[in-house]
Amino acid sequence: MGIDAALLWTGSSSVGRGLHELAEVQRAVLLVVGSNTRSLFGRVMVGDHTRNALNGAPCAVAVAPAGYAGRPVVLSEINIGYDGSEASRAAVTVAARRAGAGGKVFVVHAYHLPPDFLGSPNFDKQLSAHRDHGRALLDTLLLVGNDELLDVEYETELLGGPPAQAIADVARARDADEIVVGAHGHGRVRALLGGVSHELLHIADRPVVVIPAAAAAQRESQTHRESAAPG
Repeated sequence: MGIDAALLWTGSSSVGRGLHELAEVQRAVLLVVGSNTRSLFGRVMVGDHTRNALNGAPCAVAVAPAGYAGRPVVLSEINIGYDGSEASRAAVTVAARRAGAGGKVFVVHAYHLPPDFLGSPNFDKQLSAHRDHGRALLDTLLLVGNDELLDVEYETELLGGPPAQAIADVARARDADEIVVGAHGHGRVRALLGGVSHELLHIADRPVVVIPAAAAAQRESQTHRESAAPG
């Protein structure tokens, strides 16, 4: 069974801007780009065109590792990085819809470990506070607008350590088909993508779908309009 496809061309000042313009005209929900190559460890290596496509994109952007096209993958298990932000809530929406009714998503929150120099009991107090905050975020997933999770099977994972590494590790352990994360911030490339999504694009060994801030804001606005509409 095939899909409808078309070859499109546009002239623009840069590859990234051209992709954005086409995405807006086509009202695309996902922009897919490839990485330049893969490292010795099979990780995504992000090139200039990929960075340009991510910066300011009007919709979600999927970055696929080199050679991924040769894998016959049907999306069924998706890993999500979640911190309670607007961007991460948008990631939940995208991941749940991509997984579909028969799919499963793993919602991962990683809390920062306190520095060792704090010593006991300050280290233990901070560790407990960070862990409790993370558990509260995951326990209230369905109370803050993540209704899409009701349509899929999902599990939560709470880990201590660097967020990007934790998300990549869970994806590998669960053999997830892809990772979905939100990006937030403004300014230069790293800030615009967000520290976690930026790092994931370099350490992940599977496709990473990034929800840019503009796309997340658009999703949040649409959610508010739908909730405010008369029944």
